[in-house]
Amino acid sequence: MMKSDLKARPVYHQNRNAIEAHLTIVFAALAISKNIEMQTGVSIKQFIKTIRPLRSAEVKIKNELVLIEPDIPKHVQNMLKKLSSGH
Repeated sequence: MMKSDLKARPVYHQNRNAIEAHLTIVFAALAISKNIEMQTGVSIKQFIKTIRPLRSAEVKIKNELVLIEPDIPKHVQNMLKKLSSGH
């Protein structure tokens, strides 16, 4: 995987702390995405494409806040279980 796979743009920092912070974030994102790939068995690109449409919403109806949960397909539930189990 490359930095470009994470959609990270070049960042021009002026001091050492900012440069090190940026590199820390990039490497953390790389480690997390690699972990997701290993646990789910799908590429990070496919994982993001699969879960991106899943969103919840809060709707206010007559001064009552209602939470609308997404309908998560079974194959996505299985993929998310693999992440939560840590294996």
